[in-house]
Amino acid sequence: MSSSLEDHEEVCAQRYADIERRMSSVEDKIDKLSEKIDSNFRTLTFMIIGAMAGVGTLVGIIVALIGIR
Repeated sequence: MSSSLEDHEEVCAQRYADIERRMSSVEDKIDKLSEKIDSNFRTLTFMIIGAMAGVGTLVGIIVALIGIR
């Protein structure tokens, strides 16, 4: 026959195992979210750089067309 201490230990061990499983799930979700944020930041940075390059090219074309020196 098991003692109440052994029963308590068994219940606690199961609870800790459940907590560990849930924490691992949360960590995985945070890692995926972090990857998405990094990816979106890089994409936005490239879009801004591309837009700035486009504006610079447009200004250069206008200057060349109207002959500003």
